[in-house]
Amino acid sequence: MRIITCEEPGKLVQRQIERPLIKKGYAQIRIRRIGVCGTDLHAFEGTQPYFSYPRVLGHELSGELVVRDLQPGESLHVHPGHVGAFESSVSFEITTVPGIKNLVFGGDGFFLAQLTGPGRIWLQTLPIAKLAHAIDHYLPHETRDAAEGGVVGGIVGSILDGMKR
Repeated sequence: MRIITCEEPGKLVQRQIERPLIKKGYAQIRIRRIGVCGTDLHAFEGTQPYFSYPRVLGHELSGELVVRDLQPGESLHVHPGHVGAFESSVSFEITTVPGIKNLVFGGDGFFLAQLTGPGRIWLQTLPIAKLAHAIDHYLPHETRDAAEGGVVGGIVGSILDGMKR
């Protein structure tokens, strides 16, 4: 499979590597497209002080849903946004990513979902929140001219706005 690594700030290298074996406790998502975001740009520019190099960029993923059957007691750790669905026999818990870097700086994310079998799970590459954000621009929106405030200001503003109608 092909990967692109940022060997050092400003230097990208494409190479072929062997497809990794799926280890116990891991799942496979068939990636079809990868995008870059501001974090990747900072890594490329060398302006993110907590990154180490070489670094594989691209964590905005688009791919295919993966179905996996967990055996009794088998656990899988994934980003919570990638859990599409799971059978009621599967235990779902939120855990934290170990390591001081993640605790202090957020590193590669702070929370993971731990799914424990038995049962079937469905993983997705585009979490529903990101999908909603992506299509929001294309949806009709009601426009309002309003000044927002704190809780009390917001309540008073809503009342006054309702009196204008």
